[in-house]
Amino acid sequence: MHNPLVSRTEYLPSFSLCGHSFQMSMSQSENAVLCASFWKKFNQALTANRLAQSGHWKKYALTYSDGADYRYFCGIPAPAATPPGFQMMQIPASHYLVFEHRGSTRGIAKTLSDIYRHYLPNSHYQHERSIFIHFERYDHRFRWNHAESLIEICLPIFLDES
Repeated sequence: MHNPLVSRTEYLPSFSLCGHSFQMSMSQSENAVLCASFWKKFNQALTANRLAQSGHWKKYALTYSDGADYRYFCGIPAPAATPPGFQMMQIPASHYLVFEHRGSTRGIAKTLSDIYRHYLPNSHYQHERSIFIHFERYDHRFRWNHAESLIEICLPIFLDES
């Protein structure tokens, strides 16, 4: 079993994202295909709206429940004005448990499975699922399907600071 390592806990202040979302299926393998396709469309929408980033760019992917279904949201830090067809997503301030996924995006489902099925049940951390399930943070260290690629997976947690 691959055991993802927690690189750190991190407090993040509230921030806003601008992006697109879609309803996920109940099949993990189908969602992997849908998400890859969705990223291509999202990146095209960024370019079409002159929101393409350069330098120290950041993109996010959120998995959340809207009460009835699971949704996947791709976003960037919110620009001054929300372009037509984009939606805003507010990420509340929280403490996060940050994992690092290294390697191809094809392996991220296994990393997520290891986190939720093995790491969390055996840790002292309590996942705060009322905010959202988790988000993936992509930056200049991400290189599509490259062995040295890095994606951070951030789970909101309750952190007892007493």
